[in-house]
Amino acid sequence: MVTIQREAVLPAPPQRVWDVATPLEGWPDWLSLHVRWPVPPPADVEEGTEFRQVVSLLGLPIPMRWTVTEYDAPRAFAMSGTAIAGVKVSIRFAIDEDPAGSALTVTADLVGALVAGTLQDTVQRFADAQLMASTTALAEVLAAAR
Repeated sequence: MVTIQREAVLPAPPQRVWDVATPLEGWPDWLSLHVRWPVPPPADVEEGTEFRQVVSLLGLPIPMRWTVTEYDAPRAFAMSGTAIAGVKVSIRFAIDEDPAGSALTVTADLVGALVAGTLQDTVQRFADAQLMASTTALAEVLAAAR
């Protein structure tokens, strides 16, 4: 299993971070793993919502089927999904108040044969870099929207 956790302080209160980060149609603006939507994403999201997305893993487009497993506005959003070869991915976004705005913690778990063994370190470095890029892009989107 590969687990990556990234923390960032964002220049906006939790509700504003939630309003920008959770609508699926806005993910191309900040989520660096996003490649495309094979079908339009649902406009309304809640726990149990399912959707499909193509993400990038090591530069390869990987189709994902996601299910929202937690939807607690404006504090937490989590989803789990399955990719090729039975790879399972879970991602959780936690938003807490911070004197500078919000503290965002993103945790991603990847499990499966394709992310183990000799590829594990490579996948971990790639995923960590993508989480860092995503939190940086989200901070830029929030700052521009002021």
